[in-house]
Amino acid sequence: PVPLALLADTDCEDFERVLATNVLGPFRLTKALFGALASSAREGRGAVVVNISSDAAINPYPRWGAYGASKAALHHLTRIWNEELSGQGIQFLPIDPPTWTRRCMQRQYLTRIALSSSARRLQPQRSRMRSPLRCSMEIDSCRRWWRR
Repeated sequence: PVPLALLADTDCEDFERVLATNVLGPFRLTKALFGALASSAREGRGAVVVNISSDAAINPYPRWGAYGASKAALHHLTRIWNEELSGQGIQFLPIDPPTWTRRCMQRQYLTRIALSSSARRLQPQRSRMRSPLRCSMEIDSCRRWWRR
């Protein structure tokens, strides 16, 4: 779920969960794959780790505090890994998804706000699904493009 609480109103447990997902998860995965990455780099096959960043890692958006802080930490962690391991042939890249992803996330954010509390009772059920469904179709389209 997209963190929508003000940072001061974010529960510690929610903040920990976001950090565990966006920072600790990629850290653990990288450590688990380090042997294979190093072997691949030594054999000349290349080794690249791509971590998904966000413009929220750079730009402070209200109500995106926990997410933004976690993506900033991941972005910096990725740059540190790259500095430490580029000499061994392992490259680390923080990638900020294209603009369509941000537009999709903004639509979801605005849809969630519009459907909150009393507004939710006024909206037909299918309206709630329109934005996430369109987002899902855009993500599938992007996946097909990357596979080419």
